[in-house]
Amino acid sequence: MCATPKFPVSILFVDDEPVNLDILTRYLSSYVDTITVAADGREGYALFLEKRPDIVLTDLIMPGIDGLEMSRMIRGIEPKIPIILLTSSNSVDFLSEAIDIGVTQFLPKPVLKAKLLTAMQRCYDTIDLERRLKKEHERAEENLLRSQKLESLGVLAGGVAHNFNNILTAIIGNVTLATMRLPEDAPALKFMKNIEKSAVRAADIARQMLDYSGKGALMVMRLELSDLVESMREVLMATIPAKINTTFDYSDSECLMEGDPIQLRQVIMALIINAVEAIGEGCEGSIRITTGCITCNEECLAACWIDEGLTGGEYVFLDVADSGCGMDVETISRLFDPFFSTKFTGRGLGMAAVMGIVRWHRGAVHINSIPGEGSRVRILFPVLVTPTER
Repeated sequence: MCATPKFPVSILFVDDEPVNLDILTRYLSSYVDTITVAADGREGYALFLEKRPDIVLTDLIMPGIDGLEMSRMIRGIEPKIPIILLTSSNSVDFLSEAIDIGVTQFLPKPVLKAKLLTAMQRCYDTIDLERRLKKEHERAEENLLRSQKLESLGVLAGGVAHNFNNILTAIIGNVTLATMRLPEDAPALKFMKNIEKSAVRAADIARQMLDYSGKGALMVMRLELSDLVESMREVLMATIPAKINTTFDYSDSECLMEGDPIQLRQVIMALIINAVEAIGEGCEGSIRITTGCITCNEECLAACWIDEGLTGGEYVFLDVADSGCGMDVETISRLFDPFFSTKFTGRGLGMAAVMGIVRWHRGAVHINSIPGEGSRVRILFPVLVTPTER
């Protein structure tokens, strides 16, 4: 026995004959989500404005406003809505007028259920295509806006960092020269050291800004992601409070990639700090760090941040999952903005620098988070293909 198709659509059915209205409504209820019925064109148009259905099924001949006139009025509001017209007429003039209005399907009376189902399937296929095209357009537009935002912020950060570094170079250089001329017991020596430390911290912020802009100095080498994470285990465990249960889950296969180990360590540390803060100070929770290899298609990459120019294929991944407070859509959209924080203003460039580093490595970021249920941040990097594998 064939399964009964179910169309996730709403339908407006207009017919002035109570018997037809009752029979077809009972039949359609097995195939669509919602049915709204009307006994004439005037009521049908009013219900259309109120309910905004996906499909209109209407009789042709009705008192007052007939099916053609109602279709014309509806098409004036919603030009793409599928309209199925029930009629006994095969007049060329009538058919031509109906097509000009935008009627998409014609069903002769008496209506055969099989033909009605076929017409519904065609209408649904059209609706489904429109929905998918709209979704793809919105996603492409969102990715473009996101890319433009990252690009403009990156240019700004790079310019600020460059000028900032020039100033800091002069400060640190003059402090060094002044310190060299001071005796070891000079009272001012302590203050000069404090100036030097502050300037070095400021230089670190400038370096993070360059990382965000993708203009930081890099030392690229072949590395194994699981080994890199393991080499940081001691430092990471010192960063994570004892109340938080931490699990390391490494892939059985090699996760080879090319990258700068110093900057990748910065990425890992920033993700861990973010996870710890999400759980909250003094709170119990869990963090799971996972590495592995995964095959990503274009659809998977399209759901990521910074998917610019990435193609489907093999990627190595780093997952950091926590049981913390989770994030809503608005928070996720601002997560990689410089100095954005839900804790307090001016938190820093940790996650912003992560974005810049991942962009430079031709990677992508995927975030899965539900408020109150925790988050999972997945970083994807292109897998290293060795000459023997090509």
